Amino acid sequence: MRVRDIMQRPVVSVRTSDSGHQAAVLLAEHGYAALPVLGGEHTVVGMVSGGDLLRAQAELRAVAVAEVMSAPAVSPGGAACRSSTTMPGCWASSAAATCSGLP
Repeated sequence: MRVRDIMQRPVVSVRTSDSGHQAAVLLAEHGYAALPVLGGEHTVVGMVSGGDLLRAQAELRAVAVAEVMSAPAVSPGGAACRSSTTMPGCWASSAAATCSGLP
């Protein structure tokens, strides 16, 4: 089984230039713990979570996602179960997966 077989589409994401407020709204609307952060040419450059936004302790409308996101992005590399074996003893609640040839 590949990540592309189980991932949700369309992908809900934010850009590095989006505000923390925009990220918070999307997290709440979709009930997600984290969102992938896209840089130039739609590449995943990090993840932003509710925890990242809370740690910013700032007016979210004035904070760019790039200032609070976790980076670099770690991807499971296509295998649906590989991320849990990449770091034994660790469990990720959110992951960004990139698949070549997918919109």
